[in-house]
Amino acid sequence: MARNLTTGAATVIRDTDMMQTGIQARLLDVSTRGVRLSMAAPLDLNEQVRLVVRNEIQRLEKTTRGTVRRLAKTDDGGYVVDFELMLRLTPLEVLLLRKLLNPNDPGTIPPTR
Repeated sequence: MARNLTTGAATVIRDTDMMQTGIQARLLDVSTRGVRLSMAAPLDLNEQVRLVVRNEIQRLEKTTRGTVRRLAKTDDGGYVVDFELMLRLTPLEVLLLRKLLNPNDPGTIPPTR
């Protein structure tokens, strides 16, 4: 039986957010050049934001900047947003974040009890 301990967490912080609280999002996909997030609030195309992505199990937290390149409304009223990263992720960071998305992938360490 496969267990998913957590999902990829992300925070999107808009430049216009004076309190810098951010919008919580769920990581759907990641590469060295971009990320795909599921979030409740829409953003503007070409809007530049600060992104914080986390893998709490591996103790990874990466802050970078990205530009909204694609925005699609989902059936549940949320949004899927594709970001192009201005500061790319390293291959190791991508690997650690992808472990959250598919824990049954070969090469990932199975969760312990």
